[in-house]
Amino acid sequence: KIFSVLEECSTDFETLKWTFNLLKQNHQEGACSSEITTDSSNLTLRCNNIPNLYHNMDMNMSDNQLVDWLSTSEDITNVLMAVEAVSVWSWYRYKIRDLETCTSSQLYSLINKLAVVMNTRGWLKLPSSLNNVRLLCHDGWYDFNLSPLCVSNQEECGYVVVDSINTCYKPLSFLLGEGTLVFHFKPPGVTSCEQPGKCGFILKTVPGNGTLRTVKLCTESVDYDNKSVHFHDNIRAENMHIFYIYKYDHLVPLSWFGWLHSGRDTSGDVE
Repeated sequence: KIFSVLEECSTDFETLKWTFNLLKQNHQEGACSSEITTDSSNLTLRCNNIPNLYHNMDMNMSDNQLVDWLSTSEDITNVLMAVEAVSVWSWYRYKIRDLETCTSSQLYSLINKLAVVMNTRGWLKLPSSLNNVRLLCHDGWYDFNLSPLCVSNQEECGYVVVDSINTCYKPLSFLLGEGTLVFHFKPPGVTSCEQPGKCGFILKTVPGNGTLRTVKLCTESVDYDNKSVHFHDNIRAENMHIFYIYKYDHLVPLSWFGWLHSGRDTSGDVE
């Protein structure tokens, strides 16, 4: 059953993480909760929805077709989304559709091909903390060495990883119900701050147009009343990518939960 192991894992190991500074903004279907920001020279439509969630892909692709699609799809804006796509493509084909799937060696080959795709598309490398993660593939979880896709310890990384201070959520319990996540983060350019509490931001789930809820960056002052953090306006949802890692470096492919979001094939598979 999909992610039933999440119900059994110790919350001591659960961590929600975010990655900043993506090169492009994902375009998510459905209504966008937004606001207008203005200055003396321009008018900007700001979307506060987290962009990388609930995308769809063709699970019937062969491994070669998958690589070709990863090389050109506008839906994929960073290498972590590509890694997640390989993971959920393999697992979904095996578990849900009973289609022919790749061997572990073929999956390793796919991961290595992503390095070429990453360079061709100009994607930033991942943080070194993601060198060794466990991906959901075939009938279980497998260790993958992602070092070709990550910066070395000596290299500067273009991403900033921020851990949520909330560690009790499981991904589906968060995405199916009302949830709030708090993050401590001082954005670039803020050298000193005298506002009460810590610099940071809050994310919350709101009703969307599918089974799973939309995740929104809170930007209104009322959202931060009596909270331990305050918000700086230069934090943008379009520069965020949510990923979930639980017990022993398991990476849950949230980007490709489109089939779950639409309510397809979930009977008996989600706990």
